[in-house]
Amino acid sequence: MRKKTLFAASLALMVLMAACTEKEGVYNPEKKISKVYKSSVSHYGQYDSETGTLYNQNTHRQEKQLWEEWIWEGSKLTQIRVYENEIEPYGKEGYAAINFTYDGKQIQRIASADEYMSFVYDGKKLQQIQIFATGNSEPSETYTFTHDGNKITQIDFAFQDIAINSYNIRLMKKLVLSNIVPTTPMAEKAIADLGIAVAKSSAKAMMPIPLKLTWTGDNITGIDASYTLTDWGGPVACNISGTFAFDDKNNPHQNNFLTGLNNWQEDGTLPVFNKNNVTKSTMKVKYGSDYSDTEEIIYAYTYDGEWPLTQLEVRHYEDEGYGYIDSITFYYEYVK
Repeated sequence: MRKKTLFAASLALMVLMAACTEKEGVYNPEKKISKVYKSSVSHYGQYDSETGTLYNQNTHRQEKQLWEEWIWEGSKLTQIRVYENEIEPYGKEGYAAINFTYDGKQIQRIASADEYMSFVYDGKKLQQIQIFATGNSEPSETYTFTHDGNKITQIDFAFQDIAINSYNIRLMKKLVLSNIVPTTPMAEKAIADLGIAVAKSSAKAMMPIPLKLTWTGDNITGIDASYTLTDWGGPVACNISGTFAFDDKNNPHQNNFLTGLNNWQEDGTLPVFNKNNVTKSTMKVKYGSDYSDTEEIIYAYTYDGEWPLTQLEVRHYEDEGYGYIDSITFYYEYVK
């Protein structure tokens, strides 16, 4: 699964826990990832919507390269080293480190150089997550979880100080709204709308968004979030919804706080919750009465027994007369 930094978990956080027989916050899979590699091919050009054809194509290729390295101490994941990172500096080590801290078996904190996530539990169940900028005592984001039995059915999250400074704008643009909407142009519009909404409110305003989850067996097959933004013309009703299909193999990201949340940024899927691997994602986004879009993403896998070895993700999208076809492959190595 992809990650832009620790806080691809930001919205990723929305996704944070799976229904599990143990305590929420425990990640101890039977097969443990040791390294993740990535390659990609992107085609873009003028797009004929009637035939679905790209003209005057350009192609960009990224060869297979190390994407992440996972460090384990016994049964606990203690660090993920990210080798391609859009926000935090690589540093002299050549990677950005994301560190995990535990209370017993449950994760209590995930920290990068600039931010950290703090987790609150009510016994076995996850109650709340907060995100703090390093050195700040006030959370910039808060996530509250509602359960029905042993499953999380709704996540209420709020963002604070979103448009107050360039650092928060940068994080929101790269990590949060890009997590919600499928395409870059839509993310640009969303961040602009959100900036306007916050600029018109007080500096400490919190914008609440409820995310409802629909389960089928041990997988989330639907999500829905309705909320209101303030545009120049006044309040704008917004909705984001998604439906998902799955294979019948083991998902190595189930119960992982960080990587299991990351696909929410691109396609709405919540791997941390799901027992199996997503094979199809359909996301619908609506802003007011004059803007809507639908995107479908198809996934294909190769397996070693019940576990994926590679994941191929293919997406098509269009923007203002141009078309894009992105194919991304992730390669998994496991601890031997």
